[in-house]
Amino acid sequence: MAALFTAASSQYLSNAAPPLNATGYGFSVGAWINLATTGTQRCIFALTDTATTNNFLELRVLSTNILSIGAAAGGTTISTDLTTAITANSWVFVLGRFANSIRRSVSMMTSDGLVQSVSPSVTSRAPAGLDMLTIGGFKTSAAAAEFWDGLIGELWYCNLDIWPDNNAVPSDSFVRKLAYGGVFAIPHANTAVYEYHSYFDDVVTPEIGQDYNSGPLQTWVNNNGVTLGTHPPLPYWYARPGQSKRKLVV
Repeated sequence: MAALFTAASSQYLSNAAPPLNATGYGFSVGAWINLATTGTQRCIFALTDTATTNNFLELRVLSTNILSIGAAAGGTTISTDLTTAITANSWVFVLGRFANSIRRSVSMMTSDGLVQSVSPSVTSRAPAGLDMLTIGGFKTSAAAAEFWDGLIGELWYCNLDIWPDNNAVPSDSFVRKLAYGGVFAIPHANTAVYEYHSYFDDVVTPEIGQDYNSGPLQTWVNNNGVTLGTHPPLPYWYARPGQSKRKLVV
């Protein structure tokens, strides 16, 4: 299964004590997404300051249906965007890299295996006071917004830039390995994972063998009734928590 969000019902998941530091940087996030409706800006994953409206880091889909990273630090938002639009009702693997206050980059792989990445940003944005982690919605001091409409599955985030060179885009083969093999198939990254959620059986309660947490159990709130839907089609060799790692040739 995967987490199923209905935008009209203002559904999203939130964590008011995230394990990421208050400045955010030095992390990566990946997930499989399936967008039911296009043409509206929607949040996949965000780390925000709930005392202001303009301190945040966000992985999102813009109203132009383009995958994007947004970063703001008390001022205007810097957007780092792909160029190929996401189509409705199609599974896409997405990767957001928040290496440091200057380098942010995004990649995606469509269901037919095509990969697109964008060169890392070159403009600094160093937010502070980031105290809320959300999935499928965007929450600052203002009312929650940018609600996801569709599915999010196999979501993880880790405490490093998963591609070793933060000045470069990842290779297409690396993005495919992450998509089809999972983060636990990446030797240098699997020990750095903060959380991993398959959303097989529940959207907030961890399931043994399907979910992972590297430290104290995180408390997630299901706002307005996120449910379960169809899981992304993954190969049998997809590595899950606790499984032995295999080499994956792509």
